[in-house]
Amino acid sequence: MNPPFLLCIDTATDVCSVALGRGAQLLEYRDLHEARVHARYLPRLIQEVLNSQHLSINQLGAVCVAGGPGSYTGLRVGVAMAKGLCHVAGIPLLEVSTLLALADAARSAVESDYYLPMLDARRMEVYSCLVDREGRMVRSFRAEELHADSYRALTEGGATIAVVGTGAEKFRKHLGDHTAFVFPDIEVSARHMLARAHDRFQAAHFEDLPRFEPRYLKPPNITRPKKFIL
Repeated sequence: MNPPFLLCIDTATDVCSVALGRGAQLLEYRDLHEARVHARYLPRLIQEVLNSQHLSINQLGAVCVAGGPGSYTGLRVGVAMAKGLCHVAGIPLLEVSTLLALADAARSAVESDYYLPMLDARRMEVYSCLVDREGRMVRSFRAEELHADSYRALTEGGATIAVVGTGAEKFRKHLGDHTAFVFPDIEVSARHMLARAHDRFQAAHFEDLPRFEPRYLKPPNITRPKKFIL
């Protein structure tokens, strides 16, 4: 039996990203580094990667979406699109967090005891989790406020930690020079989701399509307008 075609969608950050794979093999991807344009450009990016392989939505085995944490609006756009595609094509929905996808990309790039993916969550907060060298999550998703002593318990024990993601530079500024931490240059991309998406497809780890919601962790950042129009 041939591996399924899998479409991965990641809109959890300012990057709007789509990747297409045959099983765990990457076939095509598009990354658009522009904030607040996900709803406008996501359908076009999806069509482009499908057209590159002469595929239709009905030939996909599943759609995998980045389910959070991340940007409130971005997550809603990606999840709504993924749900719509699955409903129209009658195919299952998979979910892989951008954080875990970043950790997997870092594991392929550098050797470390732990991998710490971080996404900027405004102010001094980041969304993060902690993954070991085998790719197992040893600390689940959370929103945390960064400070100079973050993760000291691990580094004092001699562990090395690879920090990656849009929150990594924020952490580096607070940390200063510390040889226990490395910062591989890896950008958010849906192509990093493909390996876990394929694993979840093989394990039939499908999401409940009507009930699935993104993992927000924090309420949306809503500001009141300074002037009201009557």
